[in-house]
Amino acid sequence: MLLCNWRVPVSIELIAVSVFFAVMLVLAFLYRKSTLKHLAMMPDETMLFEESGVRVEQAGSPRSVRFPKCTVRVTNHRIIIAQKTLFGNTMVLRHVITYSRYTKNTDLRATLSKGHLIMQISPSQVSCAEGPDGTIVTIPIPDSALTKGQYISYTTNHGEKYREIFSR
Repeated sequence: MLLCNWRVPVSIELIAVSVFFAVMLVLAFLYRKSTLKHLAMMPDETMLFEESGVRVEQAGSPRSVRFPKCTVRVTNHRIIIAQKTLFGNTMVLRHVITYSRYTKNTDLRATLSKGHLIMQISPSQVSCAEGPDGTIVTIPIPDSALTKGQYISYTTNHGEKYREIFSR
């Protein structure tokens, strides 16, 4: 009789934590190939230079996000920003910015399906300004439901190369 009336108390906190971890596992599974290693190069794309250990900021409204320990890879068609994972050496994609040919602009569907921002800009939109620690590169993010009024900013030691590529 005593066993029939026994109940395990289930708290809202336990349910919320369980749902959170379930969502995180699903996202990890869906975005497992959203890494720098799995990103295919375009047919005539060549890497121009790469810089590691860069702190990238996605700023603007409604709030700013900083991505530490990023690798910024510049090719003749794209700027690719990937962040080192907390555990391990995997580089997870954050931004794939095409500047020399047409690609799909930033939208909710593309971001949710790929796990990173995919966007198209013109080379003239990339601005370079001298800062105390190097050249500050600023790239506006095209407006969408996710990114209204936002931009990407980071400091690089390759200021002359950026000016050469993006001042055409």
